[in-house]
Amino acid sequence: MQLHWTSKSIQKTLIPQDQLYYPTHISRSPFSTEVLPGAADYPHSEILQSNNNNNNVTIAGEFTHFIVQAKDALGNKKNFDGDSQGDQHSAGEQFSIEIIGSEGSQSGKVTYVEGGKYRVDYTLTKAGYYQVHVRTGGSDIYCGQGEKNKCSPFALTVLPGRTVPSMCEGESSLTSIDSVVEGRAGETGIIHVQAKDAYSNNRKIGGDAFILKLTSVTNNTGDMWRTIAMSHILYHTQYLLQEFMTF
Repeated sequence: MQLHWTSKSIQKTLIPQDQLYYPTHISRSPFSTEVLPGAADYPHSEILQSNNNNNNVTIAGEFTHFIVQAKDALGNKKNFDGDSQGDQHSAGEQFSIEIIGSEGSQSGKVTYVEGGKYRVDYTLTKAGYYQVHVRTGGSDIYCGQGEKNKCSPFALTVLPGRTVPSMCEGESSLTSIDSVVEGRAGETGIIHVQAKDAYSNNRKIGGDAFILKLTSVTNNTGDMWRTIAMSHILYHTQYLLQEFMTF
């Protein structure tokens, strides 16, 4: 079947197809839609790196934190906290932090910040080497790097804090005389000093200025000797008494 049209100005001809039918929007079309990220998942959720914060090193006793960015199974960044089916509505349930060292384990405190980001806070008091597990749904997160190169767990080194005099320890050298409590006139006494921080961690570097002061009980005069660094963490101080005296 063919359809023709004609008019005073148009001779009889076939009607063009574009004049017979054409696509058009239905009522309320077009309309806007928003695609939201799915539930947070372990393959793409990641630990963020910061120029001002080294996630692999901290100091004993210092408040430390790092940031976790939640992402769904396809790598889309989460925009909100627990806004999709499958999300945990508690920050502590969405991500769990376990810090494991030679002397036991400790958990980190997880707090939601914004934009799908979670802040992890922790404080360790014992110097040493640790493994930090960041998990969601019971699985270590991968940071989008696959299981073989996953970012959790990651290594953490806790360094000793600054030297605290009241925590340092002194002991006599391996001689017949305990130089901490006695000495012999004309002989050199040696006392070893171990530098420690506020949490009794042995210091790993030297440079502390220890001074030994001997004060006579009888004449109240004081003599001082500066210590000599034997190694990075251990010092020894020497004294030489010329006469019998109580200190």
